[in-house]
Amino acid sequence: MERKTSFNNKKLFKTPDNYFESFEGRLMQNIEQKNNSVSKPQKRIKRYYYSSIAATIALVIGLTFFYTSEKQETLKDEAISNYIEYNTTLTLSSDFINSFDEQDIQELEQSIELNQKEINDYVLTNIDIEYYLND
Repeated sequence: MERKTSFNNKKLFKTPDNYFESFEGRLMQNIEQKNNSVSKPQKRIKRYYYSSIAATIALVIGLTFFYTSEKQETLKDEAISNYIEYNTTLTLSSDFINSFDEQDIQELEQSIELNQKEINDYVLTNIDIEYYLND
């Protein structure tokens, strides 16, 4: 199938008068307008620059608080003694007993202040005396 097109020297498109004579001026105007609009990415770069500085400062402050608060947390002596008292499986293990040296034992002996009444009360309430008396 052959398709024939006939234009017969018709002018399909018509250009406005003096189009090509004023083309250079219009082109230069468009280029200037595009050059003026290039300044927007600079504002965007400044915004990213300032936001990255703010994020860095926030990160440094956050890490500072994290590490300083971690170092300040210490266990109180009362909490340790309660843990040892209520976890008897730990205190009766040979690893726990062998972890003390002579200096630790001497420090414990010096820090413990008991009177005879407290000892008697403890023995009467916590130890089965009849078991030991019957043997």
